[in-house]
Amino acid sequence: MALLTLRLRGIEKLFDALQCHEEWKVGFAMFYLKDKADLWWAMMSERQYEPGFDWNKFREMIKDHFYPISLQKAKGGEFMQLQKGNMSILEYASKFMELS
Repeated sequence: MALLTLRLRGIEKLFDALQCHEEWKVGFAMFYLKDKADLWWAMMSERQYEPGFDWNKFREMIKDHFYPISLQKAKGGEFMQLQKGNMSILEYASKFMELS
């Protein structure tokens, strides 16, 4: 999930830098899909023509597919149990951000 989150965040940073119009975001994002995500989108791409389909819906769909609810719950439990222990502040902050 961390990798998915980082990639989505990276795409959103690109959108901000380019001042990307809302209606172009899905098209730009699909250009950057690779491997399993690209194959997944090939099967799901017709959804982009549904009323109300936008970047937020696309993000929701990709997270639901590649980050199932069972994994979300497991990571939520891990987050709730997170303790600094022997980690450095930087390691702890990084783990905190990954799980959050």
